[in-house]
Amino acid sequence: MVDTNINTLFFATAMGKINVNGKDVMVLSVQSPLGVALNGKAKGDVVDFNGRQVEILEVN
Repeated sequence: MVDTNINTLFFATAMGKINVNGKDVMVLSVQSPLGVALNGKAKGDVVDFNGRQVEILEVN
């Protein structure tokens, strides 16, 4: 589970957006473009993705 400044992500088999305990979570594949961009990154890292700055706030 990865919390970013944009949304919460979970990497598994891609399922799209789901709701968990009232919180929207995007379920993506690690092979998705965003999964590839975030691979190997840690809390506090920022990546440029589609012209947006995505900051990793928490990794669970």
